[in-house]
Amino acid sequence: MSRYSLFFVVLLLFSSSVALAQRIKVIEGEYIYAVPENVSIQQAKQEAILLAKNDALDKEYGTAVSMNTMSIINNGNESFYHEAGTSVKGEWIEDVDIPECLLRVANNELFIICKVKGRVREITSAKIELNVEILKNGLEERFKSTDFVNGDHVYLQFTSPVDGYLAVYLYDNANDIVDCMLPYKRDQISSAFVEGDYKYVFFSKERPVKGLNTRSYTMRCGNMDEVNTFYVIFSTKMLPKPVLDDATERSALKTLSLEDFNSWLGKLQRVDKNVQVLKIPVSISPK
Repeated sequence: MSRYSLFFVVLLLFSSSVALAQRIKVIEGEYIYAVPENVSIQQAKQEAILLAKNDALDKEYGTAVSMNTMSIINNGNESFYHEAGTSVKGEWIEDVDIPECLLRVANNELFIICKVKGRVREITSAKIELNVEILKNGLEERFKSTDFVNGDHVYLQFTSPVDGYLAVYLYDNANDIVDCMLPYKRDQISSAFVEGDYKYVFFSKERPVKGLNTRSYTMRCGNMDEVNTFYVIFSTKMLPKPVLDDATERSALKTLSLEDFNSWLGKLQRVDKNVQVLKIPVSISPK
């Protein structure tokens, strides 16, 4: 290779690195959240973090993050839970610093002041349209629901217009861990291959998926209502797997901490711009 060819290759690599650096930037955000009386401190902190990220993206890209909103009735009181999705023009890739949440009391009302700092990226092209539904106690679309009672069966319906790879994780809020739900525990793969235009139903032994050791799941909670979050991760490229711990007292599935999960997911989104992450909150009540 001549020195001129080598110079061209180096220049091309440098230009690509600069372009990548321009697409990803670090922003900060802050949000003051008034904590309702019937919302736990842990849930309120999660809510404040999500709203702080929402506010930061809104200011950076001029549009709000899409939000899934859920109403939970507990002992006659109604509370709300929000889960931020991907914005129209920007997405939060990962935290740079651990979100900082401070409690303050003013006029006999509790507030959480949350500060966030993270890497974000502008979305410049349309995302692949994925059809994802959470199903309860049934395998057809008419059983779609995000409200569960302790012991209900849960299924995931998924369709993509193109071939790709799928992984599903569940953040267990009560135990503060992330469960790997797909691929299944006995599968020796990092992600499940899915064909385009085919309607899959996962987590069902009655409708097994070729190549996977299917198992079923039921939703569980303690004595209080809980809100957990499904992370449905899709890419046209094979998805790598994070390092997982085997079953523990807190979960029969392979797990990892929320911090490690977010770190892995952030790195994944940085290197693969085709990765799509759908966050779906579900409520679980004792009865």
